[in-house]
Amino acid sequence: MAAIEAKLSQCRDAGTQIDSITFSGNGEPTLHPHFNQIIDKLIVLRNKYFSKTIITCLSNATQLANKEVLQSLKKIENPVLKLDAVTESLFQLINKPTIPVSASEITKQLQQLHGAFVLQTLFLKGEIDGQRFNNAAEPHLSLWLEVVQKLNPKKVMIYSLDRSTPAQELEQISLAELEAIARKVQEGGVLAEAY
Repeated sequence: MAAIEAKLSQCRDAGTQIDSITFSGNGEPTLHPHFNQIIDKLIVLRNKYFSKTIITCLSNATQLANKEVLQSLKKIENPVLKLDAVTESLFQLINKPTIPVSASEITKQLQQLHGAFVLQTLFLKGEIDGQRFNNAAEPHLSLWLEVVQKLNPKKVMIYSLDRSTPAQELEQISLAELEAIARKVQEGGVLAEAY
């Protein structure tokens, strides 16, 4: 907190504007044992130095069943939460969670945010453990679109692979395909962007 306050003070004094204070990185921010206290303290500092700046948290959404995490995410302006597949088998194949977590549980918890979040989905195709898949193709795409309509997030971020992955047999979905998916989301009344 001292380091964050020093940086915010420095930016304010230099006249540097800050659009967002963002939690991201190599790891899941909501796993920090003091995540809720960090959010509370950061809100105080943000309000002191840059009251119009939003707070963003990039999360894999696996900790939403933790009530403190869920409440903390409700306090910030821009929780960005991932859901790459809505069928259990595809969710498990793509994400390979190391803790017991399911697509249905994440979907259920996302509903607790009442649309006050950004949904982020990675679209890709290829082979994992000898199983071929494409979460941008049917029937997966239609099932995902149904869940998006049900969740009604303030925005959907659609993207594909941008760097190498541990699994070598994965392929990027083209920007044209991603933009077509974004148009389908928008036809349902939800803002969507393809990257």
